[in-house]
Amino acid sequence: TLLLQTQFRYEMKRMDYVYNAILLFSITSFFSLFLAYFNNWGLRGMVLALLIGQFASMSFGIWKQRLSNNLKISKIKLKEMLRFSAPLVPSWIAIFLAAYISRIMINYYLSLTEVGLYGIGFRFASIVILLIAGVNRSLSPLIYNHYKEKDTPRQIAKTFRLFIVFSLVFFYGITAFAPELLRLLTTPDYYASHSIIIYLVPALLLSQM
Repeated sequence: TLLLQTQFRYEMKRMDYVYNAILLFSITSFFSLFLAYFNNWGLRGMVLALLIGQFASMSFGIWKQRLSNNLKISKIKLKEMLRFSAPLVPSWIAIFLAAYISRIMINYYLSLTEVGLYGIGFRFASIVILLIAGVNRSLSPLIYNHYKEKDTPRQIAKTFRLFIVFSLVFFYGITAFAPELLRLLTTPDYYASHSIIIYLVPALLLSQM
C-alpha cells in the first residue's frame, strides 16, 4: 500500500492518493470497531481489520495504476534506481537505530520508570512528525518534477522559511501546554514527562527536517 501511495504522489495524482488514504482509514476503522468492539475479538479483530483495510487500499491502488504498471522489468531503469537508492539504505538503518537506541540506553543506565516517562514524552513530541510528514510528502514529488527549473531553489528556500516559522510556533505551543495536555490525557505517574518534551520536540524537528 505504501509503495502504491508513493507512486500516486510521484505521478502527481493527488486526488487518487487522497481517495486511497480515506479508503484505508475508513475500512480499517469500521472493521476495527465491528470486530474488536462489537464482536469482542480484541487484538485479533484489530489485526484482521488492518489486513482488510490494507487489502482494500492495495486493490484500489493496483486498479487505478493498471495502465502505469506491468510485469516487464527494464534492466536499465532497475540499475539506475538501485544506483540512486543504494546510499539511502545505510542512512535509513541509522535513522531506525537512532529512534530506538535512546530507549535502550535509558533502560540500561536508569530504570523502567524513566523509560515509561521518556516513552510518553516521545509520543507527545512525535506530533511534530505529522507536520514534517505533510511537508515531506507534498514537497518531494514537486522537487523531483521541477528540479531543472531555475526558480526551484528559491521556492524551496521560501518553503523552508515558512516551515521554520510554523515549527517554532508549534514548538512554543506544545511545550507551553505540555503539563496541561499530560494531565488531560495521562495519569499522575506520567506528569513528570513534561520536562523532557521541551528537548524532544526540537530534537525531532532537527533530525527529521
